[in-house]
Amino acid sequence: MRDFDIICIGEPLVEFNQIDGTQWHQGFGGDVSNVAIAAARLGARSAIATRLGDDGFGQELRNLWSREGVDASCIATDASAPTGLYFVRHGSDGHRFEYRRAGSAASRMTADSLPVEAIERAREVALKSGIPERGSAFRRLIDTCDIEKKSDVILAAIHYLRSVEKESDTPPRDIKKLIVQSEKWGEDEVGKWNLSLYINRMVEGSSALLEYPGDQSEKNRFVVLTDAGLDHLENMSL
Repeated sequence: MRDFDIICIGEPLVEFNQIDGTQWHQGFGGDVSNVAIAAARLGARSAIATRLGDDGFGQELRNLWSREGVDASCIATDASAPTGLYFVRHGSDGHRFEYRRAGSAASRMTADSLPVEAIERAREVALKSGIPERGSAFRRLIDTCDIEKKSDVILAAIHYLRSVEKESDTPPRDIKKLIVQSEKWGEDEVGKWNLSLYINRMVEGSSALLEYPGDQSEKNRFVVLTDAGLDHLENMSL
């Protein structure tokens, strides 16, 4: 089995983009395919892990990836399910997406069908190239800034998830998972941290470090850093 720099897992789609009321332009979409192709064009050893129907659309996707240099050895064919499609309609109110994915071949993927060996080897390639795991990257951040207090660690974790990993919400379980992955505190210890209490204190303080965005409900998973919160972390890095 080949070594890959990146394996993209998910559902590729055949696209039909409306030209006018009766004509459509066929293309290809799906984030998994777009990312795999972009990586291959940049010189990465790129592969896709998915399932396609035993149909013309599935073959067209295979042909696309062959032209683009994306490896297809991790792709399975499902003779009893179709390849997924979507349509883009255009009107006075903008464009509208309509999907035909229910029961598609890729929707039948399970954890047991994933190419575990290839994924693990890609992970090893990434680590050997010097790309840090998320836990070690976060650990480097808190060690560099000498962050020790639980409230400051939680604040830094929220900031990391939002600014580095671009998460739109940060539920307490994800915050705890990141902190545990830093390997500075054990899972049992972090499990005892009352994140809700710490977050509420940082929201309600006289100089609030966290706040709820105006367009979200007041739930802990939606908190974001205030300017004071950002300044607080910045001051610890000086």
